[in-house]
Amino acid sequence: MLFLTLDGQDYLYDPGAAIPRQYLAREPQKSVALPLDATDTGLRRGKDSLWLAADGDALYVVSGDSAQLWPLVVEAFGCD
Repeated sequence: MLFLTLDGQDYLYDPGAAIPRQYLAREPQKSVALPLDATDTGLRRGKDSLWLAADGDALYVVSGDSAQLWPLVVEAFGCD
């Protein structure tokens, strides 16, 4: 599980689906097509680039021809 904060919003990559869907704006996905209306943030790490969904409810980490979907965290959660 990985977290990324961008402009005060938290996004999560959870390929093992450990976090219940109720906490996320969308379902995390390991491989998706980058939507045409996504916006390039200009942020890079090596060959990876970071894109924002038009509605802001997801980030896309793009590497080559594939992208990972990191949904927006819509409800705070934590460990007891």
